[in-house]
Amino acid sequence: VADRDPPDLPATVAGMVQARLDALDSETRRVLRAGTVYGQVFWAGGVSPLLGVGSESASVAARLKAAIAHEVVDRHTDAIFPGEVEYAFRHAIVRDTLYDTLTERDRTLAHRLAGTWLEEMGARDAAALAEHFERGSEPGHAMRWYLRAAEDALGGHDLEACIAYADRGAACGAAGETLGQLRLVQAEAHAWKGEPA
Repeated sequence: VADRDPPDLPATVAGMVQARLDALDSETRRVLRAGTVYGQVFWAGGVSPLLGVGSESASVAARLKAAIAHEVVDRHTDAIFPGEVEYAFRHAIVRDTLYDTLTERDRTLAHRLAGTWLEEMGARDAAALAEHFERGSEPGHAMRWYLRAAEDALGGHDLEACIAYADRGAACGAAGETLGQLRLVQAEAHAWKGEPA
């Protein structure tokens, strides 16, 4: 608001956020939109595959530097992926506002590409990978990751999450051995909960 002359206050917080984002050039907004697909935290190397042909890492880095200057994102000193630069949106509402500008078709493709990139990077969050592939219309990949997420949750004694992940994997069209594995893990969680029925 202080940057405006004369200053005027948008009617909603979302309007304020949108006004702040409108101050960024279109390419910076495009880079940030790609980052939103990963969630609150994203990586410079993960943004490039989502942007397509002609998105060199130097250009992405320059756009992210501009986003830092406009106080939209922060750069983390430590990244979970070696050799990657990690960023985080300063506020969830900024991330949500940008994510909402993606078309449904773009979201589907972006989640598929994000899941593939995370998989190649050796990401360990099975639930996040499953969700990316589910949102990316890749049910085969999603059900396998939901199985892993259910197993991880069972191992961590999070029985409710285990049951939920197994259900989500089954809902992705699991059949045969994969469905059997999902239901076996789920049955074990129910047994630990004292729910034999």
